[in-house]
Amino acid sequence: VTVRVVQNFYAVTALSWKPDGSKLCVGGMTGSVDVYDACVRRHKYKGKFEFTYVSKSAVIVKELKSGKRIVLKSVYGYEIDRINIYKDRYLIARTTETLLMGDLESCHLSEIPWQGDGNEKFIFDNESVCIVYWAGEMTLVAYGRNEVLGVCRTEHVHPTLLSVMAIQKMVSDGRSPPENRTVLARLAYLIDPQTIRIMGLLTNGTLATINHDTRIDWLERTTLLNFAGYVQWVPQSDVVVAQSRDNLCVWYSINTPDRVSMFPIKGELMDIERNNNRTEVIVDEGINTVSYALDEQLIEALTLIQASITCSAGFGAAMGEQNFERAVRVLEPLELTPETEAQWMELSELALASNQVVIAERCYAALGDITRTRFLHKVVKKAQRAAAEHGGDGYDSYAVRAQLAMLAKQWPAAEALLVAQGKVDECIAMYQDAYKYGLPAHAGSHEQADLGGFLALWEDALRVADQCKHPEAEALRGQYYKWLIQTGQEEKAGLVKEREGDYLGAIALYLTGGLPARAAQ
Repeated sequence: VTVRVVQNFYAVTALSWKPDGSKLCVGGMTGSVDVYDACVRRHKYKGKFEFTYVSKSAVIVKELKSGKRIVLKSVYGYEIDRINIYKDRYLIARTTETLLMGDLESCHLSEIPWQGDGNEKFIFDNESVCIVYWAGEMTLVAYGRNEVLGVCRTEHVHPTLLSVMAIQKMVSDGRSPPENRTVLARLAYLIDPQTIRIMGLLTNGTLATINHDTRIDWLERTTLLNFAGYVQWVPQSDVVVAQSRDNLCVWYSINTPDRVSMFPIKGELMDIERNNNRTEVIVDEGINTVSYALDEQLIEALTLIQASITCSAGFGAAMGEQNFERAVRVLEPLELTPETEAQWMELSELALASNQVVIAERCYAALGDITRTRFLHKVVKKAQRAAAEHGGDGYDSYAVRAQLAMLAKQWPAAEALLVAQGKVDECIAMYQDAYKYGLPAHAGSHEQADLGGFLALWEDALRVADQCKHPEAEALRGQYYKWLIQTGQEEKAGLVKEREGDYLGAIALYLTGGLPARAAQ
């Protein structure tokens, strides 16, 4: 504590701290105004940055060249021990219990509980996500969120063997301040040198597993076309145009690279022109210059879909909703082709992530996915009833949130919502009825209903019944055992008998299932 004695200052008539706590402004009775530097300590970092410690848990980081400032503060109040800056942009700070990370460009900060030993490896190839690798485990954190986005184990952590996609937007429910929320996040990494796993970070589920017969050296590089003499983005859109020998290739949705439109041409592709709601590809055929018109409706639909992602809260949220509606209106008159199907799928995913359930229902209807369409129709009706009873839009109702979590395969979240409201029967029914809606709890790469997924559903239902001491738990266990016998899963049925202490029954089932070694144990 420092005491400053000011002669003849007399009474203090005004006192104010700077919001970041670095300076104190004092007004005196005689009209004087004094400003005091109140930092604990200050030092420079590599001659490019200045760290001003205003308290043990708060540091102002200032870039000397541009004057940019960011306040690095532990939300838990822990003392900040050490700060490093990577690539002149990314902040990493440590406390005794947490790890802080930030982006000087976006001014987004994150803090997560952490018990590392200081030997972590950080990867900053993605502008939205920080990757921390320690003790064989890879942790992903989205800047601006004080929680872990995803965790996985791998030995292959070179930046060329990782691919992360995270889409963030400002979201508000109208009652609380808008917050930066990740609406779509996926990770591709190597399980072993020849196997790629694609993981949905929000659902913590495997979206696909891809096996190769050779060693994978580069994950980001995707060969879309051979003999490419020209490649370019269509101005102000995510549409890609390329030429391969005598073929003009157009990707109206780059997220589905297998959906490509190809047209034969004669000559060399020169340029792409877009004006007056018309997009043309200019081809030099030697004597003449010929233009080929692209599908402007598909380009406009993709532009609207992308615009919906970047809209923020308030007026931006309303604009985002309008973009969804306009995208639907653009796509509805078009014939269902591989290109339009890819855009309907992308629009449905973004609509669900933005809570635009009616839009998502229309997307699945256009795709002919009757199962999800009926499911979402029931969700909309349930939200309307909740809105009539409690006000609002109804989508903050626990029942609606639980069903949306089911559709996103966030089963633990749906279970927590139902059990917290005492809806144990509904929670058990959720696991039993998932396959009726084509929503397998533990889906594979093609999300097909199989015995393994059905078995996991039964086990989850039994676990909930046991944890909540449901009166029908034993009857449910009997149904489970009967189903195991009917589906020829003698090993699992034997395990049930073994847990109940019926060892003779378990031995008989193991022998029936052709497992003499298990029976002998």
